[in-house]
Amino acid sequence: MKNLLSTAFLLLLSISLLAQNNEKQAIIEVIEGEHVAAASKDFNKFAGYYDQNENVIWGNGITYSYKGWAEVGKTIKSLMEQDPEPMDPSVFYNYQISIAGNKAWATFDKKEKGGSHPISKEQRILIKKNGEWKLVTALFFPM
Repeated sequence: MKNLLSTAFLLLLSISLLAQNNEKQAIIEVIEGEHVAAASKDFNKFAGYYDQNENVIWGNGITYSYKGWAEVGKTIKSLMEQDPEPMDPSVFYNYQISIAGNKAWATFDKKEKGGSHPISKEQRILIKKNGEWKLVTALFFPM
């Protein structure tokens, strides 16, 4: 009986860890998908990664920051129209992700493709709505 309980506990623990790893991978896909859409200058795809509400924040918190999807969307769309040439996406790495229910916090480093040093530290806050992770905060701090 003791072996059966131990086996059941280990199985439940494994399933829980697998589920959390799946959630973390889904969050990384949202973060990197948003970045690829921005680098491609595909505003509609970029916008689809956000929970488009008045609480969205995008910026570096120092020299420029935008609050509310109306302002964020308008600013990003304008920037993409002013410079429509696609860019090479950067590389995100060193992810640290915490999940609490339908909210998640991610921090990571960003470097240029082929680069060896980070060019910024980044933070994202996401919420899960209708089974999908959506960005509500995108902050980046140049190094």
